[in-house]
Amino acid sequence: MSPMPSMKRRLAVWVERRWYGSPGLLWLLFPLELLYVGLSAVRRALYRSGILSSDHPGVPVIVVGNVTAGGSGKTPCVRAIADHLLDAGLRPAIVSRGHGGTDPGPRAVRSDDDARQVGDEALMLARTARHKVVIGRDRAAAARIAVEQGANTVVCDDGLQHYALARDIEIIAIDGTVGLGSGRRIPVGPLREAPARLDTADFILERNGRDPGTAVAYRPIAFRHCASGEIARPDQFVPKRDVHALAAIARPERFFNQLRDLGISITEHVYADHEVPPLDDLRKLVGRPLIITEKDEVKLPVQVHDDCWVLLMEADLPATFFPKLRERLSAAATRYDVFIPDPADTTDSTQGAGKVHRVAVP
Repeated sequence: MSPMPSMKRRLAVWVERRWYGSPGLLWLLFPLELLYVGLSAVRRALYRSGILSSDHPGVPVIVVGNVTAGGSGKTPCVRAIADHLLDAGLRPAIVSRGHGGTDPGPRAVRSDDDARQVGDEALMLARTARHKVVIGRDRAAAARIAVEQGANTVVCDDGLQHYALARDIEIIAIDGTVGLGSGRRIPVGPLREAPARLDTADFILERNGRDPGTAVAYRPIAFRHCASGEIARPDQFVPKRDVHALAAIARPERFFNQLRDLGISITEHVYADHEVPPLDDLRKLVGRPLIITEKDEVKLPVQVHDDCWVLLMEADLPATFFPKLRERLSAAATRYDVFIPDPADTTDSTQGAGKVHRVAVP
């Protein structure tokens, strides 16, 4: 039997079931939903009218966000997009709020930073991406810092509703498995904005979608040992039975199912998204290998376990996505002093698909 999830996680699971099913008791929060809808409409109208101003850093800005609360796979897409732009000869920087961290920023993230200060997703990107990551609750200020430090394109991880940062291209990531849920707005449902907001985006990227023009596929490519750095292909991963699996992410069942699909028998250890598992819990995970996510690796102590492995994932974006993105980016670049290299003049090998990782696999 799997250990009992944390109280925070159990509450999150209960709310998510209501969001993607019948709201049930959440209907009691309907007045708050009306307040949320009203405040959101007023805020956006203030930006549209110019009463509230949006700042632009002077280089093309791509915002990757979602219209629902919870995981939709946007961060791997951000990393793949930034990797592609770098391969194409640009100097991209990733801007993130630093969710879960205490530092308001703006500042660049270092690979040796503490996830409790800069946020787990931002630190994960800083350690695994090949470009600068800047955090800031004021994303417009963070974007300016990125440009001052040499970036000539900005990719914003989340921030679709952060209208203080002006943008040139909007990409909305959605989860094709659960869709938009009950269609209700927060807190009765999962929606941050009305479904019609999808019609205003430049691109839609749908995790596990059926439309080849929008579908994004995620697949495991390797296991990496936390201590030694040893790399094992999924089909060569030796520990197959009685393995601990820990996840403190949105929708951890995806991670657990991926492990089971690889033929690994696991005991689940579930925590809320961004939660740091207590050390007392971690000390109990002895005697068997432990498998964790990349996002959890940056939150845990270096010597969390004597046989700890990280599952590395790869994201394949639609074959038509990057050529269309380059067209939009080139059009945006004409407004700024930014040169977009011709694909024929680069050695970019990712014209058809975006790869989250480039890792040497034996």
